[in-house]
Amino acid sequence: MSRKMVFGRYDYAAFLTFASYAMCSIVIPMCLVPLARDLNFPLDEGGMGMGGAIQLGRSIPMTIMLILCGFIAARWGNRISVGVAVLFMASGILLASVSPGYWFLFAALTIAGLGEGVLEGLATPLVNDLHEDEPGRYINFTHSFWSIGVLVTVLVSGALLYWGVSWRVLAAVFGCVAVIPGLLLLLPSKKKPFPKKEEPVHWKAICGYAVQLFRTPRFWIYFAAIFLAGGGEFCLTFWTASFIQMSYAGSAWAAGVGTGAFALGMIVSRMGAGYFVREKNLGWLIVGCGIGAAIVSLFFPYLKSLYLLFPLLFLSGVGVGPFWASIQSVCANKVSGDDTMIFIILSASGVPGCGIFSTLLGILGDHFGLRLSFFIVPVCFVLISALIGFDIYLQKRAALKRLNGCRTVAKKTALS
Repeated sequence: MSRKMVFGRYDYAAFLTFASYAMCSIVIPMCLVPLARDLNFPLDEGGMGMGGAIQLGRSIPMTIMLILCGFIAARWGNRISVGVAVLFMASGILLASVSPGYWFLFAALTIAGLGEGVLEGLATPLVNDLHEDEPGRYINFTHSFWSIGVLVTVLVSGALLYWGVSWRVLAAVFGCVAVIPGLLLLLPSKKKPFPKKEEPVHWKAICGYAVQLFRTPRFWIYFAAIFLAGGGEFCLTFWTASFIQMSYAGSAWAAGVGTGAFALGMIVSRMGAGYFVREKNLGWLIVGCGIGAAIVSLFFPYLKSLYLLFPLLFLSGVGVGPFWASIQSVCANKVSGDDTMIFIILSASGVPGCGIFSTLLGILGDHFGLRLSFFIVPVCFVLISALIGFDIYLQKRAALKRLNGCRTVAKKTALS
């Protein structure tokens, strides 16, 4: 039976960090239809490519900061780095709320991306620092607050947009909320201080950690898997609201409910994985979830009824939920190397996946319609299952080879 999970002050700060990260990431996609109309690139008049490019523009600074955040963590530690990053993200979203045009919005989200890049690289290692025993469980559980943040954002945004509240007000409110976890992390706890940071690591050592991983063939399996996981997950997160409004003539509230159903599925599976799935079984969990999510998402282009779409979005969320945290955790457990560097480099693969695939889906949507472009999603999920399944096969084969080697040695010893 799994050991009871124990949380402290910095765990709750981490929960709020992931939730606010989701709020700032999702509020713009949720408002994309009225936002695009307000800033003169309407989606139904060829603006889907520009809409998707917003996320690509956000992903570029995120990736740059991900590459640098190993050095940032070595200098200032995970707690301070993540706290400052949350405030950067909040500032970018607050600037986005006053955007007079597309390029101002693009620049504001670039600022948010600088903070989000550090969050993406160091928020998971921060949780890992807090729990040396079975960190995968705590990582999965904490990642569920990303989905909780998504759920709150889409339902609140959908309702308020339906009632005529400006997208600018929503962006400003969620930007302000994000300030709270930043302050919680930056203000030290006297009762239970954050685990002490080790001595600063020289930049040459950090580069050495990265080179060691790049020279490990097995690491590239997880690198590719999380690139696809970022693409498949964020295509659904970013485009579901617009898909419902444009393909089903749905209201903003319906768009919020649909995206919320997807987020709720992710909450269920991430918390479930944290509570019930043993660390050694996470690989099989990824394979099963990938196959299930691929089957469910194949139906999206064909559905005509929102009442059928909503439960399928929930089921796809159940399938997608464990991907990001579990791929990182399994890689850190199976691949030899520095854990923080593993989390950082994997995130540096997943974040471009989010931007590239969401932009590609928008471009294809301009040419073939959003329905057909959603076929990108199940392709991502099938490839994830194939990659992790192949790695499990390699593990089994290596274990069998070692066993046969031990038996051979034992026979020779017995004969002698």
